[in-house]
Amino acid sequence: MRLLANTDSLIGAMSRRYFYEEATREIARTRRQGTQLNRALIDVDHFKSINDDIGDLVLKRVVAACKSELRASDYIGRLGGEEFAAMLPEASSDTALEVAERMREAVATMKIETSAGKIEATVSIGLAAHAVSDNSIEPALRRADVAVYKAKSGGRNRTVCCGHAGEVAATVAA
Repeated sequence: MRLLANTDSLIGAMSRRYFYEEATREIARTRRQGTQLNRALIDVDHFKSINDDIGDLVLKRVVAACKSELRASDYIGRLGGEEFAAMLPEASSDTALEVAERMREAVATMKIETSAGKIEATVSIGLAAHAVSDNSIEPALRRADVAVYKAKSGGRNRTVCCGHAGEVAATVAA
C-alpha cells in the first residue's frame, strides 16, 4: 500500500507528495551535515505535439532513461504532466551537471518504438543548488524552473545551471 501511495503508477517515479516529503527530509539532513544538495528539473521537450495514445509510453521511457543515469543516492519524482524533478544529495554543482547531462543524453539517444513508428524525445533540464537561505524545496525549484525556461528558449535539449540569485551559471547544449 505504501508503494502505491508513494509512486506515480503510470511511470514508476515518486509521486509529487512523496517527492516533497523526501525533499524536506533531505534539506534537514543537508543542514545538519553541511553537505551540498542540488535539484534537476526535467521537462520533456515538445510534449504537447506527442499523440495522447503514445504520450504515456514516452513518459515511461523518459523516466526510465533518467533513472538509469542517477546515482544510488539520487531519486526522481513526477511534479505534474511532463515535468519531473531529481534530487541529487551530496552532489557538487559539477557532479550535478554531470548527472543531468547523462540523463539528457540518455533520453536524446533513445528510440521509442510505438504504433506510429519510432519516435525520439529530448528534455530540457534546469539545475539549482540548495542555498543556505532556502527553508523549503520551493526556492530551488523556482530557480531550476527559470533555468528550464532558459534551456527551452535557448533551443531545447540542453542543461542550464542557475545560481543562487537566479543567474545562469552554465549552459550545456547538445
